[in-house]
Amino acid sequence: MAYPLTSHEGNPPGRVAEVHEKEVVRAWQDTPVAELASNQNVQPIQRLEEILGKGKDLWKDEEEFENFVQGIYQRRKEDRERRE
Repeated sequence: MAYPLTSHEGNPPGRVAEVHEKEVVRAWQDTPVAELASNQNVQPIQRLEEILGKGKDLWKDEEEFENFVQGIYQRRKEDRERRE
């Protein structure tokens, strides 16, 4: 699968470059976490309490949350089966 990706290396800003999935994964794997965070202008949390409860309003109830989680597991399973 190929992904359109805005590239500033080798292409003018705003130009779309086609990047294949393995290249994207490799780029993320080869980049230190501190550099990724800096590129995204985010800071690491200092205390767990900073994020506890932040997603409580994302789902209307426990069942909706469980369906969301099951959907993640199902997509992961389908991805594994496609790769085999």
